[in-house]
Amino acid sequence: MLEEAFAKHFAKISPTDRLKDLRAFGWERFQTLGLPNKKTEAFRYLPLNELYSQHFEESSSIETPEYLSYIYSECQDSYLVFINGSYSPEFSKIPQGVIVLSLAEAMGTYGNFLKNRFLRTLQEEMNPFTSLNAALHNSGVFVYVPPKLKALKPLQCHHIVTNSIAARPRVHLFVGAHSQLDFITTVQKEGQEASWVNGLVDIALEEGAHLKYSQTCYGLSQTDWFFESTRATLKKNSHLHVVSVTTGAEVVRHDYHATLNGEGAEATLQGIWMLKDLRQAHTHVVMDHVAPNCRSMQLFKGVLDGSSKSSFEGKIYVRPLAQKTEAYQLNKHLLLGERVIANSKPNLEIFADDVKASHGSTTTQVDERELFYLKTRGISQEVATQLLIRGFCQEMLDTIPHSFVRERMQGILL
Repeated sequence: MLEEAFAKHFAKISPTDRLKDLRAFGWERFQTLGLPNKKTEAFRYLPLNELYSQHFEESSSIETPEYLSYIYSECQDSYLVFINGSYSPEFSKIPQGVIVLSLAEAMGTYGNFLKNRFLRTLQEEMNPFTSLNAALHNSGVFVYVPPKLKALKPLQCHHIVTNSIAARPRVHLFVGAHSQLDFITTVQKEGQEASWVNGLVDIALEEGAHLKYSQTCYGLSQTDWFFESTRATLKKNSHLHVVSVTTGAEVVRHDYHATLNGEGAEATLQGIWMLKDLRQAHTHVVMDHVAPNCRSMQLFKGVLDGSSKSSFEGKIYVRPLAQKTEAYQLNKHLLLGERVIANSKPNLEIFADDVKASHGSTTTQVDERELFYLKTRGISQEVATQLLIRGFCQEMLDTIPHSFVRERMQGILL
C-alpha cells in the first residue's frame, strides 16, 4: 500500500530535524484527508490508480549535475537548484540583497513566522498531496526579500529530477513591504522512466509587495507525474501575477489557492497547456476574496491534439465583507483531434452584494471559415492551421513578463 510506504518514510525522520513538529502536523492532516480517489471532486479526472500502482525511490543525489545550460543568461547570478526535491546551495547563486536559507536554517531566525505559516495553511489545506509535502518534503528553501528592495534580476528556481524518484520540493517566498521579485521555475528531467514531483510554492506578500511568477513545465517524459501547489496570501495593495506554461506529461497538475486578505490586493492567474499524444494537464483554482476593493483575474487556455486530456476547475469565492470586488474567470480550449477530452468547470460563490464578477468557458475547433479565408490568400492548409493555433496561444505567451522566457516558450510551443 502506498500509504504504508509513506508511513515508513515518515517514521525515519530524524528526531533532531528542526521541522519535525511541523512535519508531524502535516502528516496528521494528510491522514485526516486520506489519498484521493475518483470520487474526490478535485481529482476525478486524474488516473490516480496508475500513480498508486507505481514505486518511486525516496531520495537520490547527483554528484556533478549538468544544469548550467538550463539557466537563463539573464539569471546567471540569481538561481536556486533543487536535485530530486532537495535544495542544493552548493550549486546555487544568491542574488544581492535577497536572503536565501534552507528551511532548517530559517527555523533559527524566522522560526515563529514559518511555524505560524505552516500551521495556518495546513489547518485549511484540502489537498492531501500538499499535506503530504508538508510531512515528507526534502530540504526546502526560504526566500526573503527585505522591505523596499527591488530585486535587480529574476530569481530562477531550477529542478533536476532523475528516474524513479519521488521528489517533494518546498519553496517559501516572503516578499517584504513595497518590495518586488520576479520568480521563474524550470524543470530538467534526466532519463525516460517515470518520476513523481509533488512540490509546493508558498507565497506571502506584505503590503505593497509585487511578485511575478513564471511557471514553465516542459521536457518531461510522457510517463512522469508533476504536481505543484501554489499557496498565496496577499496583504493591502500587493500584486501577484502568475503565468504557467506546460506541454504536459503522464499528468501535470497545478493547484492554486490565493487569498486576498488586504484591501486593494490584486491577483492574476494565467496559463496555457499544449498537449499531444497521451499527455495530460489539469488546473485547479480557488480565488478567495476576503477584503473589500480587491481584484482578481483568471485566464487559462488549452490546445489539445492526439488523445490528450485536460481539465480546469476554478472557483471565485467572495466573502460577505469583500464589497467592491472585481473578479473574472475564463477557460478556453482549442481541440485539434477527435479523441481529445477537455473538461471545464468554472464557478462562483458570492456572499457580498456589491460585486462585479463573471465566469465562462469555451471549447472550439479550428474555424473552417478562417481556414478558408487564409487558403484563398495562397496559404496552405497546414500553414494556415498553424497560424490559427499561434493566434490562439499568443495572447497567453504575451503575458509572460520576461522576453527571454517568452521567446523560449514560443520556440517550444509554436
